[in-house]
Amino acid sequence: MESNVATVSKKSFSKEEKQQIIRHWEQSGQTKPVFAKEKGINYHTLVSWIAPKKKKVKISSGEKPVKGFAQVNFGGDALIAFARITTAHHKLELLQPMSAAFLKELLK
Repeated sequence: MESNVATVSKKSFSKEEKQQIIRHWEQSGQTKPVFAKEKGINYHTLVSWIAPKKKKVKISSGEKPVKGFAQVNFGGDALIAFARITTAHHKLELLQPMSAAFLKELLK
């Protein structure tokens, strides 16, 4: 007796493959659902790979500069997060009050 139930094979991805897929998604400019469907990856799987990467981001004066970003020094020892920048079609979220003049200078 034959079964009409389709079996789905589960592909395993190495850490390097996951990182490469995340880089391709970041560079694609596509939304996560569109990219995942196009690549044949479950959306929730893709999100689980991206989420841990975001959690590793921390503010530290000793970190190396990140390509595409400029360090802004305010003086003193205090580190205050004043904005959050999200990639893939860009999103800027202001976390602290700031003047229009400061924002204009920051975006130069």
